Amino acid sequence: MSKNTQQGLSSTYKSEFTRITFLDPQVIRIETSSNGTFEDRPTLCVAHRQPTPVEYSVEKGVGSRRLLVSEHFSIEFDDRVPSNDTHTLKVTFLSLIDRPHWSPGVFDTKNLGGTLRTLDVLDGDVCSPLDPSILSQQEKVPAGLLSRSGWSVHDDSLSIVIDNTVADGWATPRSTGVSDFYLFAFGDDFKGWIKAASKIFGHQPLPPRYAFGYWWSRYWAYTDKELELIVEECNQRGIPLDVIVLDMDWHKQGWTGLSWDKAYFPDPADFFSRMNKQGIHCSMNLHPADGISAHEDCYSDAAHALGIDPQGEKTIEFDCTDPKSMQIYFDVLKSHEDKGVEFWWLDWQQGTKSKMEGLDPLPWLNHLHYRHLETKYPDRRPLNFSRYGGLGSGRYPIGFSGDSFVSWKSLKYQSYMTATAANVLYGYWSHDIGGHFHGELDPELFTRWLQSGAFSPVLRTHATKQTTNDRQFWETGLPHSKIMKDVVRRRYELVPYIYSECRCCYETGISLCRPTYYEYPEHQLSYECPQQYFFGSRMLVAPINQQLDPLRQQALQKVFLPPGNWYNVTHGYMVTGGQQITERYLLDETPLFIPAGTLLPGQVDAKRLTAPYYENLLLEIYPGDSGVYELYEDDGISSGYRTNKSARTLCSFSKRNKELLLTINPSIGTYVGFSSRRSLTIRCIGYTPPTEVLLDGSVLPYARDSVPGSWRYDGDNQMIIVQVDSIDLLDGASFTLHFKEENMFATQGMVGALRRIQAAFNIVRILELPYERAVAALAQTGNRISRSPNTYYNEVGQITEILNSLLLQSNNIRETLHADARYALKKLTALDQTHAILRDASNLLGK
Repeated sequence: MSKNTQQGLSSTYKSEFTRITFLDPQVIRIETSSNGTFEDRPTLCVAHRQPTPVEYSVEKGVGSRRLLVSEHFSIEFDDRVPSNDTHTLKVTFLSLIDRPHWSPGVFDTKNLGGTLRTLDVLDGDVCSPLDPSILSQQEKVPAGLLSRSGWSVHDDSLSIVIDNTVADGWATPRSTGVSDFYLFAFGDDFKGWIKAASKIFGHQPLPPRYAFGYWWSRYWAYTDKELELIVEECNQRGIPLDVIVLDMDWHKQGWTGLSWDKAYFPDPADFFSRMNKQGIHCSMNLHPADGISAHEDCYSDAAHALGIDPQGEKTIEFDCTDPKSMQIYFDVLKSHEDKGVEFWWLDWQQGTKSKMEGLDPLPWLNHLHYRHLETKYPDRRPLNFSRYGGLGSGRYPIGFSGDSFVSWKSLKYQSYMTATAANVLYGYWSHDIGGHFHGELDPELFTRWLQSGAFSPVLRTHATKQTTNDRQFWETGLPHSKIMKDVVRRRYELVPYIYSECRCCYETGISLCRPTYYEYPEHQLSYECPQQYFFGSRMLVAPINQQLDPLRQQALQKVFLPPGNWYNVTHGYMVTGGQQITERYLLDETPLFIPAGTLLPGQVDAKRLTAPYYENLLLEIYPGDSGVYELYEDDGISSGYRTNKSARTLCSFSKRNKELLLTINPSIGTYVGFSSRRSLTIRCIGYTPPTEVLLDGSVLPYARDSVPGSWRYDGDNQMIIVQVDSIDLLDGASFTLHFKEENMFATQGMVGALRRIQAAFNIVRILELPYERAVAALAQTGNRISRSPNTYYNEVGQITEILNSLLLQSNNIRETLHADARYALKKLTALDQTHAILRDASNLLGK
């Protein structure tokens, strides 16, 4: 190359056929055009292209060859020939180890994957034999934005353009003879990578707060009365609920429908009014591809508008490329929205082609639906519920992942799929919890699926028209129904944390659920644990995806714990990271790990998420020297969050000698509906009982029961609970807890041990022997501590000895049972299970 022909600070290099734009020092766009025309309009994939001035140089080579060099890139290209093949374009990533090269056609073998359009026909990650045409195929997750190579490329050459020169913007094909590449070079800075990508492909909007509650959905011919009874039953059973989804039987018979079937819903407006009064939000299913048939209520008006003779009863074609047809379509939808439909479940399964060359109807319809709601209802956040339409779809949440199979394989795969979708800025998957079809859901699988769903972006149960696949989990019977009710209630407790983390997602692009390698990219094991993911910045979760061991009544799960100290919330012990651990988990347990010194915001007693603030605030403190968290709040329904109409409350705690100090700083910011006056519950999880609790210097009394203005101790969960009936967040508050010893943390593994002792007691009752009473006495340890917290050290000091004694008694009891012919086999099985579970309890206490 010869001397520099251009050097300095600039964002764009342009010649006759080539344009190179810096969108970030580590992101470049390379366009070529055979006619010298370049594209500045957005596409369905790319929303923004804000140039960034970068220092670079351009050197001349032989003939029209050029070399553009910046800190991160070296680009060789031909200034007179469109650079769209390996002979004319070569990019070297200068800031990466080994300085790898890329040219068009080069495939990256280390890409970390994106997500799928749908789970239809997939049983786990394998295509179902129900579809012979794809029997031998295995669905592969398409490439995402991140790669262990340190670089990635997105080819936007074929993306449909949104022409903003026409009213409202409309889809238009790309010019021929163009190439349009976006190259990223971030090494293993995955968070920086995603943040830069979100500025190009669009931020993930913050969904309305109610979307993080429980969704009731099932493909079933429900009447209005039946759905009202489901809401009433949830109310009576204390099960929180926020969304009702009406599948396709709301409309007249047929795959496509736009008119109410009055046999099921005689008065739709009255139905929505009843739902609205109870704070329930409603969505309805759409399959619009078959057009508008003559039996539809809107047929005559639509036909006249399009110049069609309605007497001919010819079906009006669904044409998403025609603005007039789509205007009629959305006018019909608005007639339902005005009655109470808040968002639509666009269940698009009708192919990837349209009348416009290259236009996939799915992403275009997602765009149109979102824009429609945004325009017609500016006082509330628009919400889609639809399948993934490719990169850029994260701008239109929430995702419907399709008709999943009822199987353990499906449950297992969904954890991986949900987390990896973060790699394409798609953070709000909603799966059919329990599975859709092709299998019968047993209570254990349902329980595990709901546990997984509680740690997913959207908690929505669903199933097809199959009598064995009801999703009223409260009817499954004990212990499963109780566990699942507790799971949904715990989900609602976590909403303030989830919502705060999703606000961060809007700002940074980093999804609520993301793979472990986002936080620890330098560790090989981070890439080898698809069963686990981060749920926000403070939780590492690994949902159980296999059946219980019949003997131990527990399931194994392997977890990679990154470096640092981690608190095993489920079992109640601190563990050093940088290693893989394998533990057993009871049916009511989900593997959950939290960094030492974590403070989490939450709420208690919420039945809906309609209030503009958290009326009953919760703060959870986990073992560690100190922790801090900023609670984020807004009205939960408007788009005011985009202009910072919100409030933030910084909370922190620290351990000092025999004291635990909690500080709630005065809230900053406000919005319509904000109230600073709250009730407050504090949970210190994994702590011994305090000797004294003070609020702003005033002593709070101990009370055995839940009484505002006091504290109590939960011995079973090794947890301090402080309750205050009213604090003012604008004033802030300070709590001080005094302890008997400087080591204020509960005995390692005590929570898990007590839970296993209780599980053993539930089994051992069948033995009708003194052994049963001994286990019962041990199972009451937590209860005795709750009644008299001052007995804590005496109680926990003798558990190991009693456990060992019980384990030694097993052989004598076995001989007794062999001599008893009555139910001997059943009792021996119970004894074996009890012995195994008690041994696991003993092992936990040795952590």
